[in-house]
Amino acid sequence: VEVPGSGGVVPAGVGRLLTQAGLNIDVVGEAARSAQAADLQEAVHADVVVASLRLGDDGESDGVELTRRLVEAGHGAVLCLSERGDDHLVAAALRAGAHGCLDKGVDGSAFVQAVLATARGQAFLSGTALQSLHRGLRDDGSAALTSRELEVRALLEKGLPDKKIAEQLMISVKTVEKH
Repeated sequence: VEVPGSGGVVPAGVGRLLTQAGLNIDVVGEAARSAQAADLQEAVHADVVVASLRLGDDGESDGVELTRRLVEAGHGAVLCLSERGDDHLVAAALRAGAHGCLDKGVDGSAFVQAVLATARGQAFLSGTALQSLHRGLRDDGSAALTSRELEVRALLEKGLPDKKIAEQLMISVKTVEKH
């Protein structure tokens, strides 16, 4: 497990949680910034990267960009940590390829469950992260979707079946279903 932008969840605490759960999982690195985390992951090849959505000194959403970079490079599964007010970032992180997201205030057992699910390639959303995702999609719905997803949504709202949407947009039915 690599822990960039650890914030409230420090690597020693993560290691202790995993050890107390009887798991043979090690924290192999930590980084304060997105670029450092990507370089570290290139070197250590952690199975799971636990990344804060707000990395860096300015509190910007570098965690989303880090997620995108790691997923595109095929470097481990990403589990994101969110804070209050990160509603739009939760959706962006999932679109970037994160396997899951949970809030930084989650209890230890939920954190361990999330790491294990992520390591198995399963999706994981804590209740708070799910609420953030819902608010982010509801509040800025169209901003949370790509232009292609908006096209698919518009055609779905017109009642077109997936096959017709695929033909009209010249994409596969599987792509329509994914969107």
